[in-house]
Amino acid sequence: MLKKPVVLLVDDEAILVIGVEDALISAGFEVFSALNAQAAMAEIDSDPEKFACLVTDIRLGGDIDGWQVARHARSRHPRIAVVYMTGHAAPQWSSEGVKDSVLLAKPFPDSHLAATLLQLMNQSEPLTAFQAVASGQ
Repeated sequence: MLKKPVVLLVDDEAILVIGVEDALISAGFEVFSALNAQAAMAEIDSDPEKFACLVTDIRLGGDIDGWQVARHARSRHPRIAVVYMTGHAAPQWSSEGVKDSVLLAKPFPDSHLAATLLQLMNQSEPLTAFQAVASGQ
């Protein structure tokens, strides 16, 4: 039996976490969730190689944002796939992103997130630039 890819999902909106978590589990992922940056970073520190993917909101409410969580994750696991989510997409944010990552504008179809994660995890070549992916594309 193939091992399920493990995703760390980070968002400060509990209702969104529940919905995205259910969708990812249905798509065949194992999901660990954190409702704030500190909990996410502690989970990463406990076993950095456990996670194939990080899915994080950019605005997490507090002093640490999703960009910082992603940089923290990459400092411990350089090949982790990173997907940012935001309801406040702005072009200037793309320069702050972690290389080889994707930005999804909320709301997005559940199937789009799962497909994006699979694409990132299965790439043989790293992405050449931060990729902004519009909702529903």
